[in-house]
Amino acid sequence: MKHLSLPLLAALLLALTAFNSPFAPLDRSAAPPPGGAQDAALQHPTVRIDPAESFVEVGETFTVTVMMDDADDLGAFEFDLLYITTTVTVDDVTLGDFLGSTGRTAVPLPPKINNQNGEVIFGAFSYGDASGPSGTGALAHIALTAQGVGISPLDLQDVLVLDTDGDSQEATVEDGLVVAGGAPTPTSTPTATSTPTATITPTPTSTTPTTITPEPAIAVAPTSAPVGETFTFTGAHFTPDGLIEEWFADPDQARHTLGSFHADASGAFTRQHRWERYWPAGIYSYIAMDVAKGLEVSTEFEMTEPLPPTPTSTPTPTATAIPKPTPPPSHLYLPIVARNR
Repeated sequence: MKHLSLPLLAALLLALTAFNSPFAPLDRSAAPPPGGAQDAALQHPTVRIDPAESFVEVGETFTVTVMMDDADDLGAFEFDLLYITTTVTVDDVTLGDFLGSTGRTAVPLPPKINNQNGEVIFGAFSYGDASGPSGTGALAHIALTAQGVGISPLDLQDVLVLDTDGDSQEATVEDGLVVAGGAPTPTSTPTATSTPTATITPTPTSTTPTTITPEPAIAVAPTSAPVGETFTFTGAHFTPDGLIEEWFADPDQARHTLGSFHADASGAFTRQHRWERYWPAGIYSYIAMDVAKGLEVSTEFEMTEPLPPTPTSTPTPTATAIPKPTPPPSHLYLPIVARNR
């Protein structure tokens, strides 16, 4: 999808700065942020989804915020957000208060929302004689509606960050996740912490976002139902076309094998299981292992006491009236028979 490019944003920002400079030159005499210019050059801003995980019910409208951390003289930004439309759709995008928080005039670009392909594009620039904001703040607020049971990533793509001089800044990106219809309990997995080698680059010429891949997750619907009812398990972010082993754990935490299958080309799957009425009521766990990654993910669900069988109604016999015998007539007339004497 064609949208505003980094050079165009930079040119627009510089043009507005030049327009204002003869009348109100930019005030660069203010004290630099703690750590000095060298620390600022070493530190990259982070653009992230807040909250990182949203657990909602189908039909619920909710809001996530695109946040920025470690900003330095922010002048403009732009991002794409990708999502799965069978799980969520975007209703609106509005500008946060961070870009204009230092007194500069903030101008949002009209959001481009495509709920058919699952993409929204949004950005904004600012102009004025003050420095751009630094630190942490809200770039944008995104209103969404959960459309169906499932899991959808909120993937930030093509993130552009410019300072008030129109210079681009390298940004780290942290995506989000929406779980609609149930809250998964993923097995704890230590996340490796990367230690970047800092390079002093006063004026970067390109933006190279660092994308954090969401961990595999599972949702269950319903989260509680009587024994004998069907439960639906939906997974996302597993290895595309990868082998998945599945088990369940009973209330005593004993494991039972369910089998194996392959995720689809996007790394997602949907499985349905039901348990016979002899299984005890209690808290169960559904467990799926991504064989390629060697990673187990689980989600809990509750099976309550089975519903009592519906009694079969016995039809009430209908009384049949017995007809009364017809009484003989009160006078019996006999034929007169002539007899010879």
